[in-house]
Amino acid sequence: METSFVAEGFTVLHSSAEQSPTVPKLRGVLETHLGVERARAVRELALAFLTVWSVPVWVVAVRPGWMAQGPCTFVLAAWFTSFVGLVAAGISEARRRRRFRALTERRPRR
Repeated sequence: METSFVAEGFTVLHSSAEQSPTVPKLRGVLETHLGVERARAVRELALAFLTVWSVPVWVVAVRPGWMAQGPCTFVLAAWFTSFVGLVAAGISEARRRRRFRALTERRPRR
């Protein structure tokens, strides 16, 4: 295994799967962590859309005659779509977090 120093405080280890059996496991952990972060970003985006669409829904609820039926239906459909996206993103993130925990938890040696 070669070691090279890139910058102060950082060390890069050059290794191959044949040399170290932990490389595939580490790759799996890092890929799973990346998936968790992507799912979190999608959930946050869906939450932002839900928040944006909640304001017109609230206005329509307070003043029902203020908006025509066509735009009102569009606003409600957009809010519902954002809500479904938020739920789906939350489920996806929970699954990925569970997988990440399973990969990173330490098991006692016997």
